[in-house]
Amino acid sequence: MRIRIPKKPVFTNHDTKPGVFVLQKLWQCIVDGNRWIVPDGFEFEITRPRIWAGSLPDSGAYTEAFLIHDWLYSIKQTSRKYADSVMLAVMKYRGVYKWQYRRIYWAIRAFGWLPWRK
Repeated sequence: MRIRIPKKPVFTNHDTKPGVFVLQKLWQCIVDGNRWIVPDGFEFEITRPRIWAGSLPDSGAYTEAFLIHDWLYSIKQTSRKYADSVMLAVMKYRGVYKWQYRRIYWAIRAFGWLPWRK
């Protein structure tokens, strides 16, 4: 997958939900020429993957991957496998360590059907 991310996302911690972030400014991610636009106000989380991937800080090189992944899961305009693959590609693009992105990706493949059903 070819990834292009013109700007880093601007987000803040949610006021009442620990581990949840709120996108403050419209953000986009371009994947193989497809432009995915995430609107400001969108809420995404990193809490669950922290459990799966070990002690990851609240944000880092993988934050954009979780953001686009949660967006694709919420709009359901793609397959679940595509959304998971985009997450993996963005983590690689941002230089997440191989042991981290592998662990996160396989955990999402194994358990992502639960949030996908919502």
